[in-house]
Amino acid sequence: MGGESDLSLRLANAGARFWFAKEPRVHHIVRPEQLRRAAWAKRAYRSGRGRAHLMSKHGVLPPDSATPTSLLDRSIQSARDSWAWLKTLSPSPARRFENVCAYHMARGFRDECSINKGRQSQQHSPPP
Repeated sequence: MGGESDLSLRLANAGARFWFAKEPRVHHIVRPEQLRRAAWAKRAYRSGRGRAHLMSKHGVLPPDSATPTSLLDRSIQSARDSWAWLKTLSPSPARRFENVCAYHMARGFRDECSINKGRQSQQHSPPP
C-alpha cells in the first residue's frame, strides 16, 4: 500500500500534472475473508502507518507529531484513545464500522510516527 501515492508525490515534485478521470472502471477481486471486521481493522492500521510514512518521507510530517512527551499530553492522548475505542462499540453498525476503521488508522499513524522518531534518534546519536 502506498506505492502509487509515493510515485504520484515524487512525480508532482518533479513538475508533473495530474487530473481525475471518472470514466475508467476498476474491478478488484475481493475474497470473503477481506470483508470481515478484523481484516478492515488491519487494513486501516496499515493505511495509517503508510500515511505517516509517506508524510515523513516527503517532509510533510513534523518529527514529533504523534508522540506526546509531557505527562499532560500523554494523559490527554490516553483519554482520546479511550473515547475512540468506546466509539467502536456504537449500536449502529455503520457508525461502529467507521469508528473501528478510524481508531485503527489513528493507531497505525501514531505507531509509525513513534517508529520514525526512533529511527531519527538512532541516526543522530553518536556511535558507541
